[in-house]
Amino acid sequence: SQTVNLPANAVPTEGSLTISLTPSLVSGLGGAASYLANYPYDDSESTTSRFYGLIEALRLPRAVSGVSAGIAAGVPGTVETALQRLYGYQNSDNGWGWWPMEDNSVPYITAWVVDGLLLARSEGYTVDSHVLSNALTNLHKWALAPTQNSANDGSFNGYLNGSTFTYDMQAYAADLLARAGQPDSGLVGSLYPHRQNMLPFARAYLALAIAQADGASDPRVADLLTSIKGAAQEFDNQAHWSDGSPDWQMMEDDTTATSIILDALVRLDPSSFLTQGAARWLMARRSDGAWGGSQTWDSTQSTALALRALVDYALHAQPVAGNGSYSVQVNGKTVGSGTITSANGGQSQTVVVPVSTLAAANKVVIRQRGNGSLFYSMLLRTYAPITTSPAVSHNILVSRRYEAVGGSHGQAGSDLRVVLTLTAPQDLYYLQIADPIPAGAEPVDPSLRTTSVLSTLTSQAVIPQGTNNLGWYVGHVELLSDQAVLFADYLPAGTYQYSYQIHLTSAGSYHALPTTAHETYFPDVYGQGAGQVYAISAH
Repeated sequence: SQTVNLPANAVPTEGSLTISLTPSLVSGLGGAASYLANYPYDDSESTTSRFYGLIEALRLPRAVSGVSAGIAAGVPGTVETALQRLYGYQNSDNGWGWWPMEDNSVPYITAWVVDGLLLARSEGYTVDSHVLSNALTNLHKWALAPTQNSANDGSFNGYLNGSTFTYDMQAYAADLLARAGQPDSGLVGSLYPHRQNMLPFARAYLALAIAQADGASDPRVADLLTSIKGAAQEFDNQAHWSDGSPDWQMMEDDTTATSIILDALVRLDPSSFLTQGAARWLMARRSDGAWGGSQTWDSTQSTALALRALVDYALHAQPVAGNGSYSVQVNGKTVGSGTITSANGGQSQTVVVPVSTLAAANKVVIRQRGNGSLFYSMLLRTYAPITTSPAVSHNILVSRRYEAVGGSHGQAGSDLRVVLTLTAPQDLYYLQIADPIPAGAEPVDPSLRTTSVLSTLTSQAVIPQGTNNLGWYVGHVELLSDQAVLFADYLPAGTYQYSYQIHLTSAGSYHALPTTAHETYFPDVYGQGAGQVYAISAH
């Protein structure tokens, strides 16, 4: 049993309490697959993560994974489209940046794409051998001399001798080279003495590289695994890894670190008691996502890595799934019941209770009859009135105002300038800003010719010192029918402004949903503007 409380300002007619039940730790992955399949952006990381996670999910029988028939049928086409896109994204130095023709090659992005190409090849897809061979050469060259080959790597600080993020990235490169059939014992041997200068997830990569090059019985593998296990954080039958200073160059957070380590443990020490604890933690970490996904993780990359780890866990270490009947009661009333069998075990058994039927405090009771364990999660989604939705700042402050263009303001048929203001108390990495466009308006210039300073610059342009024009840092813009989305790989601490225009089409009073900003791979760094109502008058 568990008590669920409604927020005091919740709109009583909107929202729901969703209770999901699964018969095993690794089942009900269909929501994560849907999230990846419908993700709308096509930078190098997301393109790779999309097909990576979908391929991994399909390694399980659909009766276990819960991936829908439609998504499963579309995976081969998704993989082929992604591969062709990545071939076109490859730079002249055979590496990849974030966006085509907009970024220099970045070692980690290159490595992640190589990871995806190796996975696709191992699962029977045809991968262009020249593209992969040239990319491995690029990665190998960088790994042997990272501080000499960082002038054009696209990173913000470059790679430094003795730095954690340099060793972390070299360990990942060593693992990929070994997986590609090109193990470099010299590289591995030079990295091992620096293992304590690596974060635990990177030690996992190094252990895998050694195991592939010299065998899993190599004593260095056991030594690395011991140090990794010692860094685990355990609580309530769960285990995870979280670093106080995560490796932002490799987009590391606690989800990606735990996923990488779980995968290494399953491959190198599947009997470790930490494997089930890590799988429990990853499954509990899920939440509802956008673009048709539910029960997914924070980003496309973390979702792909979590799927890889959980699928390997299910195939090699997962205990027998439970089965039998269940019932769910809310405030003494049965709201759902059913039976879980091997035939439907891959689908989450979901009960949705409207907020309109809930009280301020609600007692939820789940009962199971049968064998094995039944795992549950609860997600309460509520809505606040737009006029009472306050600004929220977790290390990002963002706001919006509308300005007249010419002599008109707020009349249907006129244009309006949207001015976004963002304050970053600290440097931000992989920033994403989304500004919803009110109904009754549409974006101007969807070709983006006037929306980004960087669209008119070369990679050699120098950002003016002390500029407050956010456009200098925005590397890519998606101007959609309902929102403008800005992407910046790096933003130094400061206050910035960015503007674009919308055209007012229809008179009326409309909700202007808040502007949001967050670090893509560290979503706890987040800011949201205040909600407002915007009126468009007639001509």
